[in-house]
Amino acid sequence: MAEQNSNDVAINEAESNQRLDFDYIKSQFFRVIHADGAIGGLTPSGGVHFSFYSERPAIPRRQTFSLKSDGSLGQPIEASVRADFVRELDVDVIMSIEVARHLASWLSLQIQQWEEKIATQEKV
Repeated sequence: MAEQNSNDVAINEAESNQRLDFDYIKSQFFRVIHADGAIGGLTPSGGVHFSFYSERPAIPRRQTFSLKSDGSLGQPIEASVRADFVRELDVDVIMSIEVARHLASWLSLQIQQWEEKIATQEKV
């Protein structure tokens, strides 16, 4: 067994104070969503909230079909439909202004990296 002296312990403690590890664990509600946009604003307490939504054509609330003489389903003859398109809200996010600033910075960095990647691919 290797002998550990007090200097090694001090170095390990100093190194551990120089970093912070995070483990990422998905909650039971974790899911992947598609977002076509977001809607939101400021909260009364000075935070930011926004809901991600996906856009899609409206699906009928109800449809009525004719029945063929043999009892099988015929053609649709009536439908109760919402507006032409819907924006389905998937999740609402609430955060402090400071977290919103960090998110905006991170998103800007992702966009910059994507633009640099595309520019590099166009040169090839």
